[in-house]
Amino acid sequence: MSGSNAEAYREEILNKLREAGTSGLTKGMLIGKSRPRAQMLRTLEEERKIANLGTGRSYFYVLKEFDTPEKMAYDRVEALAVSRGNRLMGKTAFIRECGKSCPGKVRNSIEQAIRKLLDERELMELKSGNSLLYLHISAVHSAFPSLGGGPAEKAQSPAVIPPQSESAEKPPFPEKAPSPAIPPQSESAEKAPANEETSAFVPRNESAEESPAFVPRSEPAQPDPPRLTLEQVLEAYQTVRQRVGFSNVQIYKLQQELGAPMEQVKEFLLDEMEKSAVLSMGDWPLATEEIRSGVIYLDGNPYLLVRFEE
Repeated sequence: MSGSNAEAYREEILNKLREAGTSGLTKGMLIGKSRPRAQMLRTLEEERKIANLGTGRSYFYVLKEFDTPEKMAYDRVEALAVSRGNRLMGKTAFIRECGKSCPGKVRNSIEQAIRKLLDERELMELKSGNSLLYLHISAVHSAFPSLGGGPAEKAQSPAVIPPQSESAEKPPFPEKAPSPAIPPQSESAEKAPANEETSAFVPRNESAEESPAFVPRSEPAQPDPPRLTLEQVLEAYQTVRQRVGFSNVQIYKLQQELGAPMEQVKEFLLDEMEKSAVLSMGDWPLATEEIRSGVIYLDGNPYLLVRFEE
């Protein structure tokens, strides 16, 4: 294999894997039956440019930066649990469904991902007889909105004001008389001399001259949301990263942590790509509608994940 051919094969393999992102490619999809390409594949694996997520005789390649089977398993478990809604699923069937059509190393990390989601209280484990059933916490929030679904929703929830008891102290007079009725005078007022003013409440006759005409005020224009700073985004990124345990985090989760408009977050990430932000494609087929709301399209490809280089 000449030097020029070797370099061409190298670029061909790396470009294919770069486009595939975390979805990866099987050996057959990547090099077919080409022996020179197979030789370059082994070379790239030895150089730790790429990684094989397969086990045994199965081969499933990704770029080394996507060699994160634990994170892939975590995303897969969460996506399936969310897509089930309020439909319970038994443990054995759930694990089997999560492991369908995924590389061996990812499949071997499924149970670890389930335990992690249980520890984070994102996944609920219910018992029915001798069976264990799983339900994502989002199904509970959908059924009982008053419980709140996260930091953003809790911030928008109105404060609950407990009803006052009958013995609660009431103001002596309303701000404006509800009716022109004159309340009874107190005993002290009846005994007061005729030429002295009494404390009886007399409603004022508000004429047109006294009360100016009501002129509705136009609502002031809503100010633009404050610009995101790198410090804010990095702080939110580190919080999500520590929570999920992986450097590549969902753009949707980053936006939720920031509490900023999604379009503003996307614009910031696109601007920051020239500096420290690196986008990854993620697993689009298993992504929920919420996760897909954070998609950024580049050259027609959907990117769902982001990481920041130090």
